[in-house]
Amino acid sequence: MQSWSQTVLCHGPNKSYLLLMLLPLTTKLVHAFISSRVDYCNSLLVGVTGQLLHRLQVIQNAAARLVTEATRYEHMTPVLRSLHWLPVWHRITFKIAVTVYKCLRSLAPPYLTEYCTSTSFDAGRRHLRSAYTLQLIIPRTRTSYGDRSFAIHGPVVWNFCATRLISGHIQKSTENIPV
Repeated sequence: MQSWSQTVLCHGPNKSYLLLMLLPLTTKLVHAFISSRVDYCNSLLVGVTGQLLHRLQVIQNAAARLVTEATRYEHMTPVLRSLHWLPVWHRITFKIAVTVYKCLRSLAPPYLTEYCTSTSFDAGRRHLRSAYTLQLIIPRTRTSYGDRSFAIHGPVVWNFCATRLISGHIQKSTENIPV
């Protein structure tokens, strides 16, 4: 990871003038070489230190500057939004949420699907209100490394997203009720 980030950051500025001459191809080249490397196995980066995530974010910001010809002193949030790119931490969370969604729809491999069990299927929770809230069962772990596994972090991300989506759906549906 460190050698790759140094290669991108050291050689990127030297060759940026060539990429700017090829501006129509710049976006495709950035997606091919940089975005695909940032996304490769990024679900393994759950729970890593902020320093490593910051390195990846610097690489993504440099790629966004290259594509949009933004200056070094511009804020990157609007630039990333204009490209429809998520910051690195949100990309990781999104990818995990999509994997859990595929598990719930039986579109993922069975070894991942067995980690996503709804609270409505648990005999002890079947009669509780939480059984009807699209929540997943989060197993207990004894180590912080266990918290980084898909079996734990996948349901945590899904439960967080599900409560926000349900509350947003209820709020929107009550706004449309005529008085």
